[in-house]
Amino acid sequence: MSGHKRGFTSVELIVGLIVGAILVLMIGAISSIGNASFDKAVNESSFYNDAFSGINRIMFLGRKAYEINISNTPDSNWKSQILELDNRAFGLYQPDGAKIDFVFLNDKADLSQRDILVDDADSLTLNLVQSGRMVTVTLQGQKGKESINLSTSVMRRNNN
Repeated sequence: MSGHKRGFTSVELIVGLIVGAILVLMIGAISSIGNASFDKAVNESSFYNDAFSGINRIMFLGRKAYEINISNTPDSNWKSQILELDNRAFGLYQPDGAKIDFVFLNDKADLSQRDILVDDADSLTLNLVQSGRMVTVTLQGQKGKESINLSTSVMRRNNN
């Protein structure tokens, strides 16, 4: 029998632990970067999808509407003119210095029942231009580093 003992020396074990710890830290850093990228993509797509969904709702309800009007804001919390489609309405709402929301009112007479389509935007503008039976709607804004610029046109139905 030879005089060698089988196994690892304490130096080899310490080096192995250090290499293992470095690998675990590298995997953690890569995972953290991946999670940050995923969160950014989710926030970006969420902001765009919410705004796009609101514009689609305007298009859908606008095609069915017999009356399409642009009205002035009822109080200082409203930050845009209001697009009225029959008894429904769309506009920008910002209560008491909070961030801006793009909202839908299923009943324009009941301002307390707002369906928030885009919430907590840093900036939003809703441009409404009416020409006869046609209204062009443009929604532009920013939420964090994400920005949107969406536009559509709706035409009032012929009452005949």
